[in-house]
Amino acid sequence: MEYSFKEIKQCETCGKEEFYFLGIRLNKHQGLSPKRKRGIGIPIVKCRNCNLVFPNPMPIPKSITQHYGKPAEDYWKPEYFVISENYFKSEIETVKGLLDFKQGMTALDIGAGIGKGMVSLLKNGWEVYGIEPSKEFLKKLFRNLKLIKIDFLIYH
Repeated sequence: MEYSFKEIKQCETCGKEEFYFLGIRLNKHQGLSPKRKRGIGIPIVKCRNCNLVFPNPMPIPKSITQHYGKPAEDYWKPEYFVISENYFKSEIETVKGLLDFKQGMTALDIGAGIGKGMVSLLKNGWEVYGIEPSKEFLKKLFRNLKLIKIDFLIYH
């Protein structure tokens, strides 16, 4: 895999320039003893103002298919594909509390993955649209949404 690396000077959320170091994330599964693993390590930082956590420098793949051209099963264990009734529930309730929520409000799931968030949003009264660049993930997403009426945007 080929990457370019972009140094982040300002937080993408709040624009502040103060971060603190959290640790190093390898480009593969780290396990319980990451010091014994070999790989590319990227510093992970947290914005002192808004608490956004991100890699710095930001690794940018040369091609989106480096990450998203793989089958969904290569990313997660089988239990990930089960959508529980409580999935994304606390986040949905938080947003509903911040908004004057009305049934049918629109949500856009960018990076919809296999559709777990979309399913939860639909079940909680949202009209949902999704963007997902991976053809492999889209196959799973459409299976998860097959019983639900949905309008869907595909970006590829």
